[in-house]
Amino acid sequence: MNLGDLPTDHRFVIELGRFPVETVQRVTGADFDQDVVAGRCATPAGLGVAREQPGPPHGEVTVVRGSDKSPAFTDWVDKTLVDQSLGSARQDVTLVELDADRNPVRRIKLSNAWAAQWTTPSFQSGGGPAMEQVTIAFEQASVE
Repeated sequence: MNLGDLPTDHRFVIELGRFPVETVQRVTGADFDQDVVAGRCATPAGLGVAREQPGPPHGEVTVVRGSDKSPAFTDWVDKTLVDQSLGSARQDVTLVELDADRNPVRRIKLSNAWAAQWTTPSFQSGGGPAMEQVTIAFEQASVE
C-alpha cells in the first residue's frame, strides 16, 4: 500500500453488544496493555528462579459522543456508574473501521467492557452540540 492509498476520511461505528452507539464523534486512547507478572518457578534441578510472564491483557478507550435519542448506551453507562452493577454491565464492545464505501475493514473487539468514567456534557448557550465523554475499560482486545 502506498501512502497515497491510505483512507483520508476515517469512518467507524461502535457496537455495544448488538446495539450501535449513535452520534460518536471520536475514539481516543485505544491502549492495549499486558502486565508483566513476576513469579518463581523451579528448574529441573530443583533450584528456585525468578521468572516474568505475561499477565492478563487489559486496556481502555475513550469515546466522545453527542446526546441522542437512543437510550442503550446511556443505560449501559448508568448500570455501571450509577447502579454499580458491574457484573451485569459487562458487555462486548466492537470498534468497526469502515472504508469509503462503508464496508468493514477491521473490527476490534473489546471483551468484558464497562464504563469506567463518565464526563458530563458542558452546556453553553450557542456553543454547539453537548458532547459527553466515556472511558471504557476492558479485559481483553482482539482484532478480527
